Amino acid sequence: SIFLSIAYTRLAVLLLAAWRDAEAVALYSAAWRLVEPTQILPASLLAAVFPAFSLALAQDRQRASRLGWQTSLLLGLAGGLVALAFWFSAPWLVDWLYGPSFADTVPVLRLLGLTVLPVYLNYSLTYYLIAQGQQRILTGLTAVTLCLHALFCWLFIPRFGLSGPALSVLLVESVLFLGCLWALRQPVLLETAV
Repeated sequence: SIFLSIAYTRLAVLLLAAWRDAEAVALYSAAWRLVEPTQILPASLLAAVFPAFSLALAQDRQRASRLGWQTSLLLGLAGGLVALAFWFSAPWLVDWLYGPSFADTVPVLRLLGLTVLPVYLNYSLTYYLIAQGQQRILTGLTAVTLCLHALFCWLFIPRFGLSGPALSVLLVESVLFLGCLWALRQPVLLETAV
């Protein structure tokens, strides 16, 4: 699953390089490099919560459920705030950091900023799948997201240019969110899948 995730995050740049040029890769990467560091927040929070959630899952499933909902709600709120911050600050941020020659990065940064909300939520949901011993299902979901991202990028880059991969990430992260919710609601299926 980790290797599929790495491929997923690098795929947009590879396809942009194939469909466009080095300038397109630089413009997209400029936006991605601003959004990527924000993922330290859910990673740090879940590193702290994961042991407590795993213990509660073994001892008190109601407590685990409550902890999971609280953590997901907190990450959802944080992700929403970060997404709004990117949406409204993108023109100023791009101009201040990169200058006017990177103006085409603004819509990409806005779209990638919107992806923060489902990404933050997916951090929590994928951790819950791992805590429940559902690594196989998580690997399957990750494989689906990689394939969908490849398909959407292939379709969107010629049509939407630089914004294509960012739109793809937004759609794919939303699909992953729904897939994780479905997987977490299937206890009998999950128990037999392992």
